[in-house]
Order: sequence, then structure tokens, then C-alpha cells
Amino acid sequence: MVRKDFVEGGFQVNSTSPVICFTNDGTLHVAYDNSSLKNIIVNNNIVNCVGVWPGKMNTDCFPLNVKAYGKKAPPEGYAEIDNCTKITLNYQDGKLANVTYVDTDGIQVVAESKELADYIIDVGLNHKVVRQ
Repeated sequence: MVRKDFVEGGFQVNSTSPVICFTNDGTLHVAYDNSSLKNIIVNNNIVNCVGVWPGKMNTDCFPLNVKAYGKKAPPEGYAEIDNCTKITLNYQDGKLANVTYVDTDGIQVVAESKELADYIIDVGLNHKVVRQ
């Protein structure tokens, strides 16, 4: 089941599980987040992609369908979200108040972007929801 999800666009791209892309002429590109993956696929003639999934004992590689990737990217200015931790969607009175997360430098960021919240949910980033 998981492998089929990966083929169809569900591979979680981040710094610990990058995607390696190959062009027709053998050039290699590595994406550490969905934003860079989208740029690589759009700007190059990518023929194959492999997702690297780290394990506790063994690391696995999965072939990915190039056509299923490169469509989803976070809103501009939030490219780092795929590698962030402690992501929280805060709702007040049933509406999104803000998104908080800890960036790669350890700094807490507060964003009021609904598009960012939609992206987090859509790609399945680990997050919690707080309703007030």
C-alpha cells in the first residue's frame, strides 16, 4: 500500500527523505523539499525519480512516477515548511487563526496563510490542530 502511495505522489520529500531525479542525458538533481522538486521537474527534462526513505536498520529507494510529482509546492516564502517541526494549525471560532512551526534554525514562525495550512494538510505533513 505504501509503495503505491509513493508512486502516486504521496512520498514525503524533506531533508531526511530526498528525491533523486535523472534527466535524459544522465544529469542528476536532488530535491530536499517539494518546492525544489517542483522547480527541478518544471525546469528540466526529468525521466526518472527515486525517493530515498531512511529506515532504522535499512534505507530503501522507491521509483516515483515523475508525472505524479512536481505539482504540489508550498506557497511562496514557505519553501522550508517540508523540513520544519512542531507544526500547529491554530483555529479560533472555527476559522484558521494562524500556522505556527519551528524552522530549520530553531526559530518559531507564525504565519497567517490559509494556503500554507491547505498545503500542510494536502501533502500530509505531521501537524497538530488546536481549536479555541
